[in-house]
Amino acid sequence: MKWNSNAEIAEAAERLYGHINNLELYVGLQAEETKRLVEGAGLCPGYTISRAILSDAMALTRGDRYFTADYTPYNLTAWGFADSQRDAHAPGHGSILGRLILRALPEEFTDNSTYAWFPLQTPKSMKVFLDNLGTTDQYSFNRPADAPVTAVARHYNDVRQILGSAQFRPSYGDKAARVISGEGFFLASNNDTQSQRDQREVLRVLQASPDQTEKIAQYFYERTRKLIVSKSYTLADKGVKYVDIVSEVLRYVPLYWTATELAGLTLKVDKHSPGDYTESELYDMITDIYSFLFLDADPSKAMKLEARVKDHIKDLQRHIKANILEDVGGRLSIAGLVGTIQSLFSAKAKKHKLSIAENLFANGGSIEQTTNNVLSLLVGASVELSQSIINVVNYYLDKDHVVNQLRASDAKNPALEGYIYEAMRIDPPFRGVYRESLIDQTVGSLTLSKGQRVFVDLANASQDPHVFPDPTVVNVNREPRDRYLTGDGVTRSLGVELTTKIMSQVLRAVFEFDHIRRGPHPSGCLKRYKVAEENTLRYEYLGTDHLPTAWPNTLVLQYNVPVAQASGNSA
Repeated sequence: MKWNSNAEIAEAAERLYGHINNLELYVGLQAEETKRLVEGAGLCPGYTISRAILSDAMALTRGDRYFTADYTPYNLTAWGFADSQRDAHAPGHGSILGRLILRALPEEFTDNSTYAWFPLQTPKSMKVFLDNLGTTDQYSFNRPADAPVTAVARHYNDVRQILGSAQFRPSYGDKAARVISGEGFFLASNNDTQSQRDQREVLRVLQASPDQTEKIAQYFYERTRKLIVSKSYTLADKGVKYVDIVSEVLRYVPLYWTATELAGLTLKVDKHSPGDYTESELYDMITDIYSFLFLDADPSKAMKLEARVKDHIKDLQRHIKANILEDVGGRLSIAGLVGTIQSLFSAKAKKHKLSIAENLFANGGSIEQTTNNVLSLLVGASVELSQSIINVVNYYLDKDHVVNQLRASDAKNPALEGYIYEAMRIDPPFRGVYRESLIDQTVGSLTLSKGQRVFVDLANASQDPHVFPDPTVVNVNREPRDRYLTGDGVTRSLGVELTTKIMSQVLRAVFEFDHIRRGPHPSGCLKRYKVAEENTLRYEYLGTDHLPTAWPNTLVLQYNVPVAQASGNSA
């Protein structure tokens, strides 16, 4: 009866063959009882055929060298081995096929399309299964449409026209609306009028006077020196100190300022000390937010990234709002935020606290709007600024004549800012930005329709020899300065003038150390490779999880110290 519970079939077989061991193979396979047909059952053959199919599949897998002896980081590379692992919590419940489809056919499917993640199921049947799992709202069941055509502006004149035209706008508002509720996030908003007004007001106060700009730049200079000294260490040679300038210093210099001085957050010394976040936790949160909003993320990882970003933003909003309410509560305005920034540079400023009660205007915006304005500053003025400074420092490490000039420079040297402009032109942190055409129009050789997305290739345009003669050569005397092209992050948050002044003082602080140079190879090199696709990324780096990331994580430098100082924390 184990072979077939149907008494009529079992009895007929017994009369014909006498014993189960005498049953012929073909007859036995055909007449064997099959699995019950229920939802999710898949193939429903008899027990013997099921075992045969599974055994054959296991034998093929266990006998395939690509999945056994050759399946190692040595053969696949560390990142390839890590990338090939299944993540059961990823979209499609760990679907490798879904990841392959999204990568091989970019723009053909949305990041959450059931057509990509569950290609062997119809959307209708898949919706039933996802309803039972409670995850229907995470996926799209719409049939894929034709892939949108993204135009690319590469020539300097086209790029300049698009960036300066009111007939184009940054195309990040829709993404921001998916993760940020309410208005006020002026870096990525579809409310152009409000976001431009908020941005202008913040820039007006940040650059209210040369004295205030100098104070901010001096903060960065002192913080950079302090971190280099405190994070340096010695090895065998007591006359040489080493420091990981990326993971210990340049990642966090802008973060300290934006988090503590603008957002009122308290950074922990370690995981168990009081405070809101450790510096590394906050850095990872903001890079996630920035990557989701402004960079071309791996489409196969976009759903998980979006979920993380939603959690990050809720948590940051909660802390920022609490810091504001601690002083005032009720309704605030962008003028209140402006007053906050002003007060931070006065003698009475309270560290890690937003003292804005006395700066409220009766006609101000809501607490939510001001919270999002602070969040926008936190995202826009931190990690991209870190990335830019890292690129500039890395670029000039190989130019001894520049290093010598930087070491001899004082804070007022006008050439400092020229070095920043040139390094950012030659080795920008990202390739370009996106714009959306608001009307049907023609720009140079590009014919654009209303709503069409345009990728503005800043890196290529900045190498135009007609605008920048000898484009690969550093020339700090190029005029006028407004010929240089800028993107959407830090320069929109802080302005070009303040951004370059901050970066020039960090550069000065780094190269003031005696004979500062790269660490022993390969520790003294950024571990990066050029991205072939024409998108926002110029380089990718190998993260601590061995997977590609847009953010560098290590670069060791060394500098000389008198032997008597080597045991202390002096430069």
